[in-house]
Amino acid sequence: MKTSTEFGRPEFLLVDFRNITDTSFHAPHYQNFSVTYPDKDTGQQKVFPTGAIYGFLKRVMDVLKEFSPDARVLIAKEGGRTFRHDLYAGYKASRQATDENLKVQFGPLTGICRNFGWSVLSVNGYEADDLLATWANCLNQEGRRGLILSSDKDLLTHITPTLGALRKSDTGRYNVVMTPEDVVAKHGVPPALNSEYLAIVGDGSDEIKGLPGVGPKKAPELLNKYGSIEGIYAHLDDLPKGVKEKFERGKSELEKSLKLTSLILDIPEAVSVLRGPAPERNMEALETQLKKLKMESILNRIAAGPMTTPPSVPGHPEQGSVAPSGVQQELF
Repeated sequence: MKTSTEFGRPEFLLVDFRNITDTSFHAPHYQNFSVTYPDKDTGQQKVFPTGAIYGFLKRVMDVLKEFSPDARVLIAKEGGRTFRHDLYAGYKASRQATDENLKVQFGPLTGICRNFGWSVLSVNGYEADDLLATWANCLNQEGRRGLILSSDKDLLTHITPTLGALRKSDTGRYNVVMTPEDVVAKHGVPPALNSEYLAIVGDGSDEIKGLPGVGPKKAPELLNKYGSIEGIYAHLDDLPKGVKEKFERGKSELEKSLKLTSLILDIPEAVSVLRGPAPERNMEALETQLKKLKMESILNRIAAGPMTTPPSVPGHPEQGSVAPSGVQQELF
């Protein structure tokens, strides 16, 4: 793992909206965060939960402060049902429905992020990971420095010396960066083989079963020797009889698993957001929203200094757009 000094200043911070709101919502120290407000119809006091909003904002601001206050922030949201659900009926099937106390925070938080000057994108038919992977692929092709704020294992496929994945240090803060060497240490394969590794060993969080009988010890050995799942099948006769039979029996399921673990790298809407201008910060709307949520500490941090002055993107036309940043999201 690298510190902020060792990694350098990123131009972009790529954020997984659902991943960070989920972890914030379930964090014990944010469980009781809420504000009360009078119901518009009855006048009775109602409670609005705010833990996910506060935890999300604090984590992003902490990362910006630690690594690069002027990094461009790109936030990816889920886009509903994807081809993966059609390919495999069991994909993420065991996940529980979103808690209503979390769901009600999504809209206000999206509006706050846009008023912050952060780009927020969802595209129908694609997961947030696909948007993040498209952004990561663009940055890697150009050798530009960036960080991914998400704990999703799929995204480790796109880690390079200039694109790292943020992880929590012993201090409890997300202030260390996972590098290609760390991916090798964790999974036994380089980032380029991470999707194939997950296809073989499975990914319980997404209900991907993997290849029965071939686990996290054997999979890296075979992938490093033969270069890919395709390479393994090209050398089946070189494998021990038992291993060969497992690959023969599981071929169709393994091919399906690889499609599930492989992310999309060329979503046009995501490329347009990356190439286009960042939303302008709307401080008046932001102040109104945060005061209504009793988040003066966030306002104080903003007042203490700039957090996200977007960098210029030389050589790229300003194309594409995100939703207007100046529209204040109704909170209650």
